[in-house]
Amino acid sequence: MSKEKHHRDWILRRCCGAIAACILTLFVVVGFIVLVIYLALHPSKPSFYLQDVQLRSIDLSDPALSLDLQVTIASRNPNDRVGVYKTLDAFTTYCDEPEPVTVPVSMPSIYQGHKDVSVWSPVMSGDAVPVAQYVADAMKQDIVAGYVLLHVKVEGHVKWKERGVVRSLCLLESRSHRAATLPIE
Repeated sequence: MSKEKHHRDWILRRCCGAIAACILTLFVVVGFIVLVIYLALHPSKPSFYLQDVQLRSIDLSDPALSLDLQVTIASRNPNDRVGVYKTLDAFTTYCDEPEPVTVPVSMPSIYQGHKDVSVWSPVMSGDAVPVAQYVADAMKQDIVAGYVLLHVKVEGHVKWKERGVVRSLCLLESRSHRAATLPIE
């Protein structure tokens, strides 16, 4: 009887091992297929370019800043086979300060096809934005010198579309640097 029981246990272990090997093989094959598809598509983040900045007005009355500017932002989808849906916000900061000096502007949501370029020209403004004293001092020096270093930041959400399947893959943050020349009055 013990031989028969030992034989049954051996068969059971062998069946369980075969099932486990099949499941493991299935996971490896599916993982390999996913890897091949990802490498074939390999979606890249869109690139952003700051084409133009027009500083219309700037008023620094301690400790608040009022600013009005128009920027031209271009975006390019570098992917060959993947389209991109974008929902973006743009705002301006002074130098490397984390606080924005303009109110975030929501740009229209768009679909950008393969290798497409899109251009936006939002007007950004900030009215009586409180700034730190050291920022106000640095900005006063820049105004006297005739230029103000502004960073236009674009943040948003990107969804990839490939063959009708839309996937949400990443949050986007892009920074563009441009020195805005002050208008001569």
